[in-house]
Amino acid sequence: MIDPRLIVCLVLIVTSFGAGWKVEGWRWDAAEKARVEAEHQAYTAAAERLNNAAKSFEDTAANLAKRRTIVEREIRHEIEKPVYRDCLIPVSGIILYNKAGEITGESNDKENKYDWAKIWQIDSHIRSNR
Repeated sequence: MIDPRLIVCLVLIVTSFGAGWKVEGWRWDAAEKARVEAEHQAYTAAAERLNNAAKSFEDTAANLAKRRTIVEREIRHEIEKPVYRDCLIPVSGIILYNKAGEITGESNDKENKYDWAKIWQIDSHIRSNR
């Protein structure tokens, strides 16, 4: 017959082996869980950085769109209402214009010469009304 101590030792060995196997499974599962959690945290951090970068890009794009709209409005306003519509040439400018015409030989035309008496009256009238 088989010795009962041998059976008890055999049961203890099988039970110890099974318990060791189970504990090793738990340890492996814990290591796998830690790896998965670390990957998840890395993924979450990368997603957060990408979200922040995308938000920054959208904010910058919105600001640039606002600036472009403002510039387009200003350009449209300047084109529709020219700034230099009521520009008056001062007497010194007319003198320079006539001198330039004398140098190039274009001053012989009567259309290029201004009536200095009228110019002087207009200029003095403008200056007195300021």
